[in-house]
Amino acid sequence: MNRWLIWVIGVIVLLAASVFFVNHFRSDEKKTETEIISAGTESENAAQETRQDVRLPVRTMLVERGDMPLRMRLSGVADTHEKASLKAEVSGFIEAINCQVGDEVRAGQELIVLNDREKKIELESARANRLKNLSKFLVTEDEGLYRQGEISDQEREALSARKKEYLALLESYRKGAASLADLEKAKQEYESSLIYSGELREEIRKAEIGLTDAYINEKKAEWNLERTRIRSPFPGTVANLRASRGEQVSVGQEVVSLVNLNRLFVRGYALESEISRLQPGVRVRLAFNAFPGKFEYGRITALAPEVDAEKKTITIYVAVDNPEKRIFPGMHAEMDVEYKVLPQVLKVPRHAVIHRQERPLVFVVRDEIAMWVYVDLGERNEEEFEITGGELAAGDEVIIEGHLTLGHQARVQVVK
Repeated sequence: MNRWLIWVIGVIVLLAASVFFVNHFRSDEKKTETEIISAGTESENAAQETRQDVRLPVRTMLVERGDMPLRMRLSGVADTHEKASLKAEVSGFIEAINCQVGDEVRAGQELIVLNDREKKIELESARANRLKNLSKFLVTEDEGLYRQGEISDQEREALSARKKEYLALLESYRKGAASLADLEKAKQEYESSLIYSGELREEIRKAEIGLTDAYINEKKAEWNLERTRIRSPFPGTVANLRASRGEQVSVGQEVVSLVNLNRLFVRGYALESEISRLQPGVRVRLAFNAFPGKFEYGRITALAPEVDAEKKTITIYVAVDNPEKRIFPGMHAEMDVEYKVLPQVLKVPRHAVIHRQERPLVFVVRDEIAMWVYVDLGERNEEEFEITGGELAAGDEVIIEGHLTLGHQARVQVVK
């Protein structure tokens, strides 16, 4: 009996211990599960808060109204009206070179000097010959040779009439209304009247004794001496030197070339179908390949009076200032002819406009939220779109960078 009782008590104790351990394990499990759920909720809330704080960086600008030029693109080449290849007009040795390539020179400046000894001797000889013939003339004048009385009033009136006829015919010839043959005939008749009247007797005496030729030869000698100095015909830049000191040059040999870079022109070519958009005074924007991202501005000064029959193009000329002398003849330029200007239109940069579902829109920032706004597009040029409809207004802050992957109502941060 005692043994049975002891066995029952042992079973009861074992069952109680099992219940205690099971309850204790379940309590720990529920506690752990609660902690995990709590931690997960906190992480999700933190991620949501982080997502709400993320703001994508964008760049913006204010929408404004302004003039919008419409442009037509052409190709052109820079050139200058003033360029010269200076050649030796007399032969001789180069005694001095007073310039180098790239030098800025003024009008009339001596660039190259030839040895002038021979030309000075020729001038002295010509002057001596003139003085000799002048003395002969003065001797005949003192002796009273070739003297004759004054012409009558009737002869003077006839001479005056012949002179008027000649001058009138000369003016008609210059205007293209008279022939050269008629002009030569009138000139001969007028000069004959002068000779017969005695008005040219002094000139005739000078010619007879060689004084006139002596004067002419002296002037030629003076001119040849002057031509030993090769001077700049205009202010410009030395482009090339083709001679060296001590070199013997001949008549017609090129020695130096100049260009005037202060004011250039660009020669462009337009299709004949575009002529209606071209006229003198139209503003042109110029982009030279040598200076990417920079523009020069000029205006059309002239259109060629004929169309190239083969290429169907017309040549236009655009004047452009070049104060820094950065542009050189021969440089290629893209020419944007501003043939029309739309006054005070609502406009945005072209890269601000994107398309969603084949509709154009822009993103506008309102309270740090990017809102897309559908727009209607009008005219356009290389940089801008005209806005003709939609909910966009002047003063709106439109996104111009960082908007290509944005969604509607995305949070953004405007950066400078």
